[in-house]
Amino acid sequence: MSLSELDFIKAACGHGDYLLLRAQLSGEQLDGSAFQELARRLCSRRRGVGADGVLAFTRKQSHPCTVYAASPRFPKDTISGDALFCAARFLFDQGEYGIKPFPLQFQGRLFTVESVDSQNFRIEIPPPSNAGQEVDWNRPLLRTRLQETDLVPWEGACRLGTVYAPASDSAVLRKTARTLAQEQGTHPQGLFHQPLVAFSTPQKDLVTAWVYAAGWLDQSFAAAAVALHSHLEGLSSSEVLVSLNNQPFYLQLELPGPRIWVTAPVQYIFQGLYSAETSFF
Repeated sequence: MSLSELDFIKAACGHGDYLLLRAQLSGEQLDGSAFQELARRLCSRRRGVGADGVLAFTRKQSHPCTVYAASPRFPKDTISGDALFCAARFLFDQGEYGIKPFPLQFQGRLFTVESVDSQNFRIEIPPPSNAGQEVDWNRPLLRTRLQETDLVPWEGACRLGTVYAPASDSAVLRKTARTLAQEQGTHPQGLFHQPLVAFSTPQKDLVTAWVYAAGWLDQSFAAAAVALHSHLEGLSSSEVLVSLNNQPFYLQLELPGPRIWVTAPVQYIFQGLYSAETSFF
């Protein structure tokens, strides 16, 4: 099967959606510009299937499965946590891996994946850096200011800021997040043109978070930043359930490090066939 005829599954983790190719493609096909161009066409919300990225896989005996990611929304050398979750379910459903942890490889980096059940998967994801600086995670977080609000800038799979915003319920938190999004758009220095995630802790080890993002956002990364912020502020323990825009992420933290394990559900949306001659079915 070539890049002009592809069988795919569309899967979603959080609000991120990805097209997973069933075809066995060669490394040459996946490393070339044809794969990037395919992703551009497939990911178009108006003229294509619509997705945040395309994932493909190559396998070699006694070697970890290699994941290839292409997307018009994030850099070529980056793979999102949301995409890794979708890849984990796809490979699990293929019957290639059981309930034991298994490795996934992306550009030489190994990610450990574990199935909790047929829909929920656990992954150790790289921790977000704090504004690109070396951080002592046992010290208070580095902060900056937006209007009258203290926020923590994070860098990693995507750039964002987290801010603690005590709220009586999710509706109040959602309104706070909307206000933050409006304020950053009018900031005179233009320093905060990135998603700002507002979070509150209505119950012990339950974090409610909300974000308004105009573009792509790696939600598992955002949930990790929120959980880390909450824990380092003494607002929650090292195990916390984060509800981000009503999507659940269960996080386990280990300091120093930090090491961050995220558990999240993956849903299949539909499957289809792409053909260059006949468009989509």
